[in-house]
Amino acid sequence: MPKITPDRQTKRRDRILDAAERCFARSGFQGATIAEICADAGVSAGGAYLYFKSKEDLIAGITERDRERIAVDFMRLGDAPDFLAALDGMAQHYLIDEPLYRRVLFMEIAAAATRNPAVAEQWRRIDRVIREVFKKALATQIAAGRIKPLYDLDTLAAMMMVIGDGMCQRITLDPDFDQATAVPVMMTLVRQLLGVDEAPVSETPDKPAAHRLEQPTPDKPAAANAAATV
Repeated sequence: MPKITPDRQTKRRDRILDAAERCFARSGFQGATIAEICADAGVSAGGAYLYFKSKEDLIAGITERDRERIAVDFMRLGDAPDFLAALDGMAQHYLIDEPLYRRVLFMEIAAAATRNPAVAEQWRRIDRVIREVFKKALATQIAAGRIKPLYDLDTLAAMMMVIGDGMCQRITLDPDFDQATAVPVMMTLVRQLLGVDEAPVSETPDKPAAHRLEQPTPDKPAAANAAATV
């Protein structure tokens, strides 16, 4: 029997992981079976077992692959001459361009992490790595004088990840949510966190930006302004 080359082994392993991503997104971590994943990947159960012994191993493989891919993206942020454009490109890629099943998978793994200690550990590992790489990229940009954050690096990185995770959840769960409109607004908030001057959101004389409240005045307190927007 001819020996399988390392390149073919890598491609087969990736094919199994790709199938696991689709099956976990479609059937859930609990509902998906190894047989379903093997059928989707076009491999035998014995062939899959050579690479992954369990669904937990598959999750580990998926998160490890994602960690490497996302870490590379975040490392590029540190060297980007136009940091904001690079960050905007990442938001566009992960929140708009990637197929829906990738965001469903993200939420499915997060849900599984609340019940399965092995999955939870994998989740924490990738989260720690991404946060540290992100902090390093931010520190590089601060040293270059391109951004002047309002908060310390730990707080800034954590809050930006919270914003990204929340957007991912909203896009995944709400079919009526317009991410093409929301992502630019999110980036405006991120620019404010980064301490970067941002031009005002475009508006016309007869139609001010919907999200902006009038500044309180002595004869028109903030509460009245808020009520006027309802």
